[in-house]
Amino acid sequence: MRYTLFLLLIIVTLLTACQVPTPPTTTPILATFTPVPATSSPIPATDTQVPPTSTPIPPTDTPAPPTDTPAPPTNTPPPATATPVPFTPPPFFEQRDTAVNVLTSYINAINRREFARAYAYWENPPQNFADFRAGFADTLSVQLVISPPTGYEGAAGSQFTTIPTLLMATRTDGSEHFFRGEYVTRRTNPDMVGHPTDWGIFQASMKTVAGATLNPWLPDGTPPPPPPYDDTYDGVSTLASYYNAINRREFERALGYWQEPPQPLTDFTAGFSDTTWVTLALIPPQETLATGGFIVSHIPVFLLARHTDGSRNYFAGCFITQSPPPEAPSLVGPTEILDASIRVAPRGNAHFLIDACE
Repeated sequence: MRYTLFLLLIIVTLLTACQVPTPPTTTPILATFTPVPATSSPIPATDTQVPPTSTPIPPTDTPAPPTDTPAPPTNTPPPATATPVPFTPPPFFEQRDTAVNVLTSYINAINRREFARAYAYWENPPQNFADFRAGFADTLSVQLVISPPTGYEGAAGSQFTTIPTLLMATRTDGSEHFFRGEYVTRRTNPDMVGHPTDWGIFQASMKTVAGATLNPWLPDGTPPPPPPYDDTYDGVSTLASYYNAINRREFERALGYWQEPPQPLTDFTAGFSDTTWVTLALIPPQETLATGGFIVSHIPVFLLARHTDGSRNYFAGCFITQSPPPEAPSLVGPTEILDASIRVAPRGNAHFLIDACE
């Protein structure tokens, strides 16, 4: 028994002596309160705001702007290729006392969209009214340019006159189109008492042309002197008479249409010494009464002149005429030329007439 206890004591002693402490497997972690040495300038106090070193990234809940411009909605119509021209109707004008005035009234009715009135000026309309009106569906306005007539033809109690005409039509899309030809107007012979003497449109022959040139109205070569024409009823007929006198070399008669001649007869005659023909083109006026009851007309004109050497010259400008009103017998007298402002034009284009009296 004593031997057994002694043996157990020896074993416990040996086991305690042989136990060796196991070294740590990792490096001990530094205490969390040990300060780390600063690698740069000290960090400022936390209550002082530090400016960002770069643009801050927006919060993730704020959408980023698109990288490309968004395409317009598919239902947005594309912009028009041409700006439509606004429509402004001209003042009403209707006179049928001359061949030129009935044609002027006709174009005035078209420009005012009064197609029934325009249609009524035709004696024998070339088409039914529905087709006539539909033909102007895309027409915004029409500018009338004529070479005034200087004579009449008679047949079966009627008088006819032919008016060389250029029409400059502007469509609703702003484009311009041109038509050149002739209108023939008719009235009952005024010698036939009891019959109406208003002018009407008898027929027309107009064709589409490429531009607004007036050169075809200047005759080739030198034509023979025209028949005499002397009519001072209004401004247009007076200017037609004036250039009829010049083309007939009747310069004294030509100066007689002026209220006050602009120069002596010798100088006036010398100014046409190398001119063989002058064609007059104009925009018919729509007269208004002036002070004193007289009708003062500002008439845009274009002149095509041929010379003895075959060359051509062009002139554009404005004539001012004065006429007594037909309804005032006490003031009845001839129409007179008051003034004129004429300048050289570079070519025979009717567009130079548009602002000639501005």
